[in-house]
Parts: sequence; C-alpha cells; structure tokens
Amino acid sequence: MRRSPLARRLMASTLPVTMLIGSVSGTAVAEPMIARNMSTYGMPGGIDTPTAETLPDGTLGATVSWSDYARRGNVVFQVLPGLTTVLRYARVEGINDYRQDGYISDRSLDIRYQILDEQGWRPAIAVGFQDVLGTGVYSGEYIVATKTITPTIRASAGLGWGVLAGKPRTIDVNDEGGTLNADDWFSGGPKPFASVSWQATDRLNLVAEYSNDIYYTRYSDGREWQQGDEEPGSKLNLGAYYSFGRSYQVGLYTIGGETFGAQFTVALNPREAPYPSGLEKAPAPVR
Repeated sequence: MRRSPLARRLMASTLPVTMLIGSVSGTAVAEPMIARNMSTYGMPGGIDTPTAETLPDGTLGATVSWSDYARRGNVVFQVLPGLTTVLRYARVEGINDYRQDGYISDRSLDIRYQILDEQGWRPAIAVGFQDVLGTGVYSGEYIVATKTITPTIRASAGLGWGVLAGKPRTIDVNDEGGTLNADDWFSGGPKPFASVSWQATDRLNLVAEYSNDIYYTRYSDGREWQQGDEEPGSKLNLGAYYSFGRSYQVGLYTIGGETFGAQFTVALNPREAPYPSGLEKAPAPVR
C-alpha cells in the first residue's frame, strides 16, 4: 500500500528517534514526570517551547499569558495519562485584517502524546501537534525528550517544525479556522530547540530555553506581518515561576531579552482536591 507524504515524513522523523531512545531502558521505574510549569501555549513546557512532561491524570487547568507579541488564554486537559490537549483563544498583536485593529483573534487546538515516560537512563519522549485546528498562525509539530539530571534540574531537547523551527506556515486568506491542515505536518525542515528548568526552592522554578520562533506571519495573498513591535533580539528566553500551593502559579518571562511577559496558571484535579469533600474513608479506629 502506498503511503501518503505525511505518513512518510512522520515515520522518517519519529520512528528512528523512538526506537533509538526507547531501546535504552533501566531497571528502576521513576515516578511519572509531572510538569513544573506551563508554557505560554498552555502545555507543559518551558516558556515558548514544549517538554515531554505531563500533568496528573484528569487535571483541568487554565493559563493566561500576556506579552507584546500576544495575549493567550489556554484551557488544558489531561485526557489520559499520556494525552494532553489545549484549547486556545489568542489575541495576536501586529497583524491587521479587514477590521484594521492592529491585531487578530485566533482559536486553535493542540494535542500532545507522551510516547514513553522516563525510566532509568531513558528520557521521557513526546510527540505534539500545535494549532491543528486553526488558521495556522501558531502551526507547528515537534518531537521532544526530557530527562531528570538531578532532583532539581531537568533538561529537554527536541526537533520542531513550523513556528517551532522559525518557519511559519503560509495562512490561506480564505481560511477562517477549523480546518485540519494535515498536509503541512512535519514539513518545511526541522530545527532543534532546548530548555533547562531548575527547581530552586519548593515554590520557585527557573527556566532557560533556546527557541527558534520569530513571531512572523505570512498570508497567501502576499501580506506579511511582524507580530509585536519587532522580532526577538535573540533565541534565548528566560523565565521565573512561583507556585502558591498545588493549584496556582504566577510567572514572569523575557523573550529574546527585550520583550517581557507575565503568566498566571491554575490547575485543578478532582483526585487531589485541596479541601476534603466529606466522602473520604474514615481513619482506622483507635484501640
């Protein structure tokens, strides 16, 4: 049976990496790699780049991030232990449409699946699709691996396509979103990205990442727009995230060292409710 171009690209990109890293296994089984913070896209990640971390199964959360490039509201749901989805509503600055407001509003969907969890010397590995049902302004795909270096330090590295490679897809001017642009997946050539997170204290997490995103938009009618005021000054992003209890987190970050942003995250899990429901089992009687 003849495979489609997408299937050939997917197999050529993901299968060798999965087989190579998956063959390196250890005897010790670690705890599931739970995310320390969320990216500006609402997924477990660094600042703009993803990681292979997950959330506790059943977690429902929301992230609001703001910078000169965009204002993003994300709703994240850990559907299965390895499957994470995000629904996003974003105000993308610097792009004009027929309203001439200086920004556009965009809705998109992300899907990410953790193929392997961390075990022994083997890192956690995930494959993700960004903006699979939208105009394509944030369209990109990735393969990423995350490894615990020390109890407080984690490192992630991956290959990204689309915006994650600094190669934004051309947006069809007649597309109002909701179209599955599968022909674009894993096309355009990948570029590497990476991040390191340091759990400095029980509440403070510091992040540094290497990102290729140039925040640029191109339309099929020839129009091109630089999101925000200018392209990031460098590919290095830095962030600091402070947690309040198990459910709330605030963060400050810089993109390229010149553009600053802020973020607020809330994540709730019915299995880990901060307050008892009254339905829990009673303790054993004291003799």
